[in-house]
Amino acid sequence: RLNSSRSSAYASMDIDKDGEVEIPVQTVFYGYSNAEETDKLPMVCWYVCRGGMLLRKSASYYDAAKGYVFLMPERWEKKVTAVMERDELVFYELDTEAESEDGMPVCKAPLLHIAVAETQDAASILQASGYTLQHQRGDSYYLTKIEDKSRNFPFSPSDLLFALRYI
Repeated sequence: RLNSSRSSAYASMDIDKDGEVEIPVQTVFYGYSNAEETDKLPMVCWYVCRGGMLLRKSASYYDAAKGYVFLMPERWEKKVTAVMERDELVFYELDTEAESEDGMPVCKAPLLHIAVAETQDAASILQASGYTLQHQRGDSYYLTKIEDKSRNFPFSPSDLLFALRYI
């Protein structure tokens, strides 16, 4: 049975632009199951209602305050996790065989960084260190940096066109 209670900040919407409204349900990113509640990073799974049943379509990181959603590629399911580092979101290949003492995910290679800068100067500093500006809205600059370290989970700039949504 699915618990469909969710934060009011997570609005139902057609997140993948397929003409069907998806329902967001908050859970926890992979690898955090034994972590302290305050350390757990929320993941939002998107469901559709078909034939009176809720069916899971995708998983994402949803940041209503910063105005974006990152839809995780299906091939990342249960193999990739996310960690907040210095006010940016970093996706890592998850070591599914190892366990940490503090219940936090055991990460392998970084795959993708997502940062939201609040000034043009901050965005310029990130760009000078290899980040690419994806979108600007008002004083928010959405930047990403794709890492080339993992052959298991390749991710391209064209993948970002589908995966990164601005709300």
